[in-house]
Amino acid sequence: MAKFNPPQYDPRMLHYIFSFFLFGQIALAIIIIYLINDKGAMVMFDIRDIPTFSLPIMVLSTNFIARKLFLQQFNRIASVEELERKMQIIQMAHIIEWIMVEGGTLLLLVFAQIENNHYFSVLALINIAYFFTLRPKILTFNEEF
Repeated sequence: MAKFNPPQYDPRMLHYIFSFFLFGQIALAIIIIYLINDKGAMVMFDIRDIPTFSLPIMVLSTNFIARKLFLQQFNRIASVEELERKMQIIQMAHIIEWIMVEGGTLLLLVFAQIENNHYFSVLALINIAYFFTLRPKILTFNEEF
């Protein structure tokens, strides 16, 4: 039976994955904002509307959990001896964190479309800005090891 060997770590691949996720979010945000502008959407903050409060809290919680998972994986690499394995763990931790943050952005954009409300699209743009701060940096890799 063939043995599966995981791909070797390539820092450029991590940047490509990040760029793909970032541009996907930006493109989707532009499309949804354009679509709800055609319907005459405004920024509406209705205190009686449950998604107005629950959705931002849920997205912030998801971002918090994603960061905690990343830090947990980052702390786990101290017990690993091989440098290549450490890099694979950190790469997977980055990708999982990005997917969770992007999921929150996607949820906010879907609600912006459903509710025809720019309140959710503004929150999605803030989440995209947060996502941008999660980009991999070469200096970060030097500090991590």
